[in-house]
Amino acid sequence: MERQPSFEGGERREHESRPEIYEFNPTDRIHLGIIGAMMGDDDLLIDPHTARLIAEVVRTDTTPALDLYAETGQLAGSVAYQELMRLRADPAVNEVHTEWLGWLSQYWLSVERQYTEQRETSNSGEREHRYEPQVYVTDLESLERRIYHSLWVDADQPAADIEADVTALLSSSPTVGAKRWVVSAHKDFAGLDMSGFQSAEIISRIARGIREHGAPFAVWATIAGVDDLGRLDRFSDFYLASYASLEDWVREVAADLEWDKHLDEVIDPQVRKYVAIDYGRFAADAVERWDVVRGHDDRIHVFLR
Repeated sequence: MERQPSFEGGERREHESRPEIYEFNPTDRIHLGIIGAMMGDDDLLIDPHTARLIAEVVRTDTTPALDLYAETGQLAGSVAYQELMRLRADPAVNEVHTEWLGWLSQYWLSVERQYTEQRETSNSGEREHRYEPQVYVTDLESLERRIYHSLWVDADQPAADIEADVTALLSSSPTVGAKRWVVSAHKDFAGLDMSGFQSAEIISRIARGIREHGAPFAVWATIAGVDDLGRLDRFSDFYLASYASLEDWVREVAADLEWDKHLDEVIDPQVRKYVAIDYGRFAADAVERWDVVRGHDDRIHVFLR
């Protein structure tokens, strides 16, 4: 299911500064995610972070799989579906939560199909997914009056164009003098949670980076943070490569360094056949010196520190 960027080893450097982040009431965030799905132009799907928030709100002490999904974004197979269906059939669950569970079920089924298609595409050597990031911008003054006034905006355009779209939204607001806005839902950001952002410049830079570089840039955004946009722009200076697995990466490093050739040269041929490189140990040591992250696309992305 929906995978968040996760570090394979080493110390993850957290960025405590998240500029201009609006904190949603969970119910408002879920309602806006659902409205955004209904107002979208294609698949009627909630975004991944709305899905996780629904799981967080409806989970109980008897739903460990839903708890896992809420915490990590990972689905525990059929067990999670059984828990979801049990909750939907429970007369004690209120009508609103039952509706939310329906949206969550639809999202899970869609993402499973997407992963199947991605695996088939990868195996056939076809072109990788083309990211087209969008944000669902909400009028905050109206939201505070319990009025949902929002608009889907292409995020991979210059900041000035995003601001022009936002200005058009606020100009048509049912609340006179509306000036504040926030991202309440999003699409195609390769696992990044853009909810709460209020900076057109940050949104534009991240979206355009993902459009150009794909999932590796989303991973880079989690490493670089958004408090220093100059560092965010230095993706090409730090990005090394992406791999199907951690072992593929360390084996390529060892091959580039010609370790097997060196072993052939210094070890007696009678002994050489019993000597092998411990790639697992090498990987454990290597991740202390590079940022090694499993991205939304389930590939390993490697960056210099």
